[in-house]
Amino acid sequence: MPQALLSHHRRAPRRPRHRLQQCRPGDRRLPRTDGARRFAFDIALVDPWHEYGTSWRDLNEAFRLLPAGGTLVVHDCLPDRAEIAGPDYRPGEWCGRTFEAYVDFVHGRNDLTFYTVDCDYGCGVIRKKPPVSALRLRARTARSMLRRLPTRGLRRQWREAKQGSGGELFTFFQANRVALLHLIPADEFAARAMIGP
Repeated sequence: MPQALLSHHRRAPRRPRHRLQQCRPGDRRLPRTDGARRFAFDIALVDPWHEYGTSWRDLNEAFRLLPAGGTLVVHDCLPDRAEIAGPDYRPGEWCGRTFEAYVDFVHGRNDLTFYTVDCDYGCGVIRKKPPVSALRLRARTARSMLRRLPTRGLRRQWREAKQGSGGELFTFFQANRVALLHLIPADEFAARAMIGP
C-alpha cells in the first residue's frame, strides 16, 4: 500500500469484551467488571474464594450487576462442621468464612430478599428488589420494621458473637442458622421453583 493510503487507513475498532475476570485464590484486587456493568445479568452464581474479604467483595460486585428482580445464587454459605468453616485454606472440603460474609451481606441491606436452600453446603438465593417510590418506601419501611423486630436481637447477638473467637461465631451460627439464613429444605425450594416431574 502506498504511504499516503496507509496514513488514512485505520483498523476497525476491536469489539470490547464484556465478561467478568476471574480472580485467583487470595487475590485481593477487585475483579474488572467495568465493561460488564453496562449490562445486567438476570442470574449470577457466586462461588467465591472462601476468605471473608473475597467473599464479601464477590457478593457486592455480583449484586451490582443484577437488575431489579435479578437473582444471585451463592454457594457454600451453610458449612456443617467447624473444621471446614475456618478462615485459612485447607485442602479438601473448605467453606471458609463465606457463611459469615453472606449473613453480613443479606442482613445489612434492605434492597433484597433471600432464603437459603439446605443442600450442598448451602445455596443462598438472593433477589434484588425493584426500586420503590418515596410513598411506598415509607409504608414498606414501617411493615419491614415490624417484621424485623424478632431478628433485631438476633442480629445484635450475631455482631457480639463476631467479636469473640471464630469458634464462638460458628457455634452461634449453627444454633441460629434457620433464622439467620431463612433456611428451607430442598423439596420446598423445588416447589417454589416449580421443579419436578
